[in-house]
Amino acid sequence: MKKQKSLIALLICLAFCLISMLGTWSMLTCNGTVEVNDLKISTSNGDLVRFLEYRPKTATADNPVPAIVYSPGNDSTAESVRLYSSELARRGYAVYVLDLLSAGHSSEGVGNSPTFGFEELIDYVYSNLDYVDNAHIGIAGYSKGGGNVIRVMTTLGDQQREDPDNYVRKVDAALILAPPFQPLDALATGINLGFGAGLYDPYSRIGFKLVEGYWPGDLSVKREMKETINLGVPGTFAEDELDDPNVKVEIGHVYGSFAENNARVVYNPADSTHGSGMISRGFMLIGIRYSVCDLYDIAQFFVYAVSPLLKHGYYKGINYICNANDRLSCSLIKDCAGIPVYAVDLNAGPKLNVYYLPHQQL
Repeated sequence: MKKQKSLIALLICLAFCLISMLGTWSMLTCNGTVEVNDLKISTSNGDLVRFLEYRPKTATADNPVPAIVYSPGNDSTAESVRLYSSELARRGYAVYVLDLLSAGHSSEGVGNSPTFGFEELIDYVYSNLDYVDNAHIGIAGYSKGGGNVIRVMTTLGDQQREDPDNYVRKVDAALILAPPFQPLDALATGINLGFGAGLYDPYSRIGFKLVEGYWPGDLSVKREMKETINLGVPGTFAEDELDDPNVKVEIGHVYGSFAENNARVVYNPADSTHGSGMISRGFMLIGIRYSVCDLYDIAQFFVYAVSPLLKHGYYKGINYICNANDRLSCSLIKDCAGIPVYAVDLNAGPKLNVYYLPHQQL
């Protein structure tokens, strides 16, 4: 009898494990509409860069899809953004996220690539995949990954200036998230650009001139942000306005034009320190908004990727439905088409719980 009970208990345990595994796989593959591949490429130095590919089943040589190449932060792995990656892939993007060199299953060749394998992955996606529309590749990164985006964009800028006849525009849009700031005047032009860092992120202060009377991380009054916007849209801020705190950058506003590839947007979520950035309410919409509204405008996706997540009301086409009697109060997130995307437990304190809604509800 004891053996029989033990066997039953074991079978129940195995059943729960299997259900859990199937649930996780269903979330990642979106009930079979996305293929998740664990792959590696070799760099010119012989290092192996491991990455995850989230490939929509719709992506074929006859129907190439836009792509997003993402760099996580310091010593992070591809799994750190799998929720966003699977959501983007479900909505029609091919997504590529690497383990940085020295992290995860990539080689330990720290000094062999200035971008820790990120630039090599971009080149691979651009040149080798016939099911990727390489005229619509967006790149993004957080923290160290944001620094990687700056390095890639600077390399492209150098090619653009020094050898314009052979310059190849590999990137359609770039999103720089929470890096240690450095001047962005050397970046390639003709590419839509978003910059975001949390109001309480130390990196919102580092590299920026302090403005008396304002919080150190307030990007709306920073000369450096005004200069960045002027690089895309010359003359937006006059010289005497650059150091005038009464003339502010409008956070979340699109300066310039997506169509003309000179869009510039600054984001400054108020709920994020550096360590919590990837799970903060302000940054958690990375990978959702614009891929729904305009599938082939990769720039618009990136520009709105860090829209601040408000607890109440309506913001930039995203509905937040509040119900005081519901444990998931103010938490049902809908996209611009009115489709539920995520449920977020805003009452979980420092541990933010994100619930991916079942596929049939999407």
